[in-house]
Amino acid sequence: NPRIQAYIRQLAQPLIGQRLLDRPEITYRITVLDNARQINALAIPGGHIYVYTGLLLAAENEAEVACVLAHEIGHVVARHSANQLASQVGLQLLTEVALGQESEELAAEIAAWANTGAMARFSRDDERQADSYAVKYLTATGYEPKGLITFFAKMRQLEAGKRSELENLLASHPPTDERMQRLEKLIAKAG
Repeated sequence: NPRIQAYIRQLAQPLIGQRLLDRPEITYRITVLDNARQINALAIPGGHIYVYTGLLLAAENEAEVACVLAHEIGHVVARHSANQLASQVGLQLLTEVALGQESEELAAEIAAWANTGAMARFSRDDERQADSYAVKYLTATGYEPKGLITFFAKMRQLEAGKRSELENLLASHPPTDERMQRLEKLIAKAG
């Protein structure tokens, strides 16, 4: 839907402008993927960010969507997906992406690979760093950073009963409650 694509890109523009301070060489390409059951977004090297319609449907307001976009931009700025891609797929593919030599075929291959969940397993430190970038960009652009907390509260409800304690312990993302508490402190410190 071109209107939804345009709306999400417009929502992301102020956030993308803030990242210029940290990583100006990246051109962002944000795409909404039509899958109402997938409540997720992901970032892959080269500034590609994908947002699923399930996330848009789960969000209660614009701030929550902006918060997720800011978090994904944080992953790109910190090169989290590039580091994973380099270690899992190889430097040749990463070099092609970084130099902008990617073809549509290559971009589709990377997106398909990322969609399998291979890039969803950022480390806990990566997630914390992306959250920190998100708070920085949100406060600088006037978006309500507490949308991160309200969105994570929704995710906590969706996760309830779906994972064992062992799975939580081994998960790559920090526990949601810990993450929400850390975000409250970051937001308070940001003023």
